[in-house]
Amino acid sequence: MPPHKAKQKTKRVKFIQPKKIWEHIDKNILILGQLLIHLLRYSATVQLKENQMNIYTDFFKALSDETRLRMLNLLIVSEAELCVCEFTDILETPTYNISKHLKILKNSGLVNERKEGRWVYFGLIPVKEKFLTLLFEAIKEISEPKLKTDLIELQKRFDIRVKGKCLLGIQKEHLKPINT
Repeated sequence: MPPHKAKQKTKRVKFIQPKKIWEHIDKNILILGQLLIHLLRYSATVQLKENQMNIYTDFFKALSDETRLRMLNLLIVSEAELCVCEFTDILETPTYNISKHLKILKNSGLVNERKEGRWVYFGLIPVKEKFLTLLFEAIKEISEPKLKTDLIELQKRFDIRVKGKCLLGIQKEHLKPINT
């Protein structure tokens, strides 16, 4: 008999009942699901710890500049929102630099901004953590002559507010933008 016509052996395939297949699949899915849940929990915990540490490092990076410390001190002591032009006059720093510092403080999560017409007011975030309370208390305790001068200038700015709002813009001539 030619080789191609030889009887081929057929393999018997063991037939598993459909119900048993699903039991095996269900057990594996259950195990994989539990493993996935544990991995997600672990991942979320690690991310939370890393993100929490990033929050603190962002706070301290924002505090690493004298101007930003002075700005925060003004907000902490006054317990009020301040306009960009008020910061400009009080700190005698150009508006561009003030805006740059406020952006850093805002991005770090220490201050928030509120727009009212053409005016932008900045204030402290609501304190919900003991850490921020202690941090703000520590800033208030800094005994630096510049901070005392800033508070005197702050009172002058509050005195010229109209109905509690900054409506007059920058008052110091050498800080006003040059119109071309």
